[in-house]
Amino acid sequence: PKAGLTYDITKDISGFISYNHGFRVPSSGDLFRGTASTAINLKPIKADSYELGTRGKFAGIFTFNTAVYYMLKKDDIVSFSSSTGVSERLNAGKTEHKGIELGLGVKPVDRVEFNTSLSYASHRYKSYKVSNTADFSGKEIPQAPRTIANTRLDYKPALLNGGLMEVEWVGLGKYWMNDANTETYKGHDFFNARVLYNISKQWEVYIKVVNITDKLYAERASKSGSDAAQFAPGQPRTFFAGINYKWGGK
Repeated sequence: PKAGLTYDITKDISGFISYNHGFRVPSSGDLFRGTASTAINLKPIKADSYELGTRGKFAGIFTFNTAVYYMLKKDDIVSFSSSTGVSERLNAGKTEHKGIELGLGVKPVDRVEFNTSLSYASHRYKSYKVSNTADFSGKEIPQAPRTIANTRLDYKPALLNGGLMEVEWVGLGKYWMNDANTETYKGHDFFNARVLYNISKQWEVYIKVVNITDKLYAERASKSGSDAAQFAPGQPRTFFAGINYKWGGK
């Protein structure tokens, strides 16, 4: 079930509140790992989430949206290793997720637009015991950065025939690489750019550059037990060019 309410505070500003209950049934990997006696008793993972926020525009040039949220996930499936070395899949995990999301758009003149978004969140194990000696309850969930940011500056000169020039900054904050919260990835920042030209209402061509400064970064960084840290490398400086066709002429 889910329920929501939106209220128009003014003609241009509204507030909203919502509640959602969701679930995920055990996957085949959950059911066919460990002993059959425990797998057949696995229950769905359940999540209850709440959100409160506002959105709107003002002064003719600003748009904004804000939201705060809280989610509690229960009966998460944990691989529990017993003293005999046997691994069992149990509904023994509980996690908490909460944060705030902000978005702001500014269009000071007709051909220039600035948009930025920021997320600050905390993702934490409330209860997560994986063996008789390893208990991660109270630790932050790995690969879950507290801050994520994105900012774009668009310019639409007349010479591009309705197209645009855009510069984008992508920022990712630091995060823990392992469940024990002993190793961190420092996060990264990089820039992208693209130019789009409209040949006609249906045809457009574009050029895009990803990671302009050729920043060395990781798409994902993790560490398991005493093993060495593992880094999935991010995309180096890469150039793209392409053409798009839009059906319908609108």
